[in-house]
Amino acid sequence: MSTARPEGQPGTTRRHRRHHELTFPPGATGSCISTGRDFVAHILEGAQGAHLPLDQAAADDAALVAVELLANAADHAGGPRELDVDLTDTDLTIAVADASPFPPRPVFPHRADRIRGHGLHIVDQLSLSWGHFPTATGKTVWARLPRR
Repeated sequence: MSTARPEGQPGTTRRHRRHHELTFPPGATGSCISTGRDFVAHILEGAQGAHLPLDQAAADDAALVAVELLANAADHAGGPRELDVDLTDTDLTIAVADASPFPPRPVFPHRADRIRGHGLHIVDQLSLSWGHFPTATGKTVWARLPRR
């Protein structure tokens, strides 16, 4: 895990970069997860015609990572504030901003027999890299995935 901004995050540049964002109302928790998942799916479907094709497995992984990051914000940080999706030639980055200043805490060791505590393990397994950085109003947790 890193606290540095990954390449492809807002504030960096790459050829054929597409940035999309969705803002949530304060305290959004329940429906924010399905809204965010649908937002990511819509963006990735549109990427097919924007010279940034993405295979179905990568799109499914991206949707799952978005769900896990949004669920963590809903469960542990009072809800997400913003969902950002950045597409580049080589990868995509999903970032969720929330109002909590506290970093995400993966459950170690990961055990499959636990009922909860799998979200960041899933993010870690599907991502090239992931991390967080502080913001003026909380933090942003990001994950960078391959386009395959």
